Amino acid sequence: MLGDRWLQHDASAEILRVSGSRLSPRHHLHVIEWRGKRLLLGCTDNSIRVLAEVPAKESAPVPNAEEAAR
Repeated sequence: MLGDRWLQHDASAEILRVSGSRLSPRHHLHVIEWRGKRLLLGCTDNSIRVLAEVPAKESAPVPNAEEAAR
């Protein structure tokens, strides 16, 4: 029983996408929170790289679009 629950666990539920930015049609930056860390990911068609990592508690909040426009 316990093994069945573990197999049904959705790992994506642990990942929070904080923000993202398209640099070109094939290059994107994404900020995610995962297991107490905030990660800056550089993504292309062929790879994903961690560009920076900080504890989630120490990172500055990312403003939403309304706050950024002020």
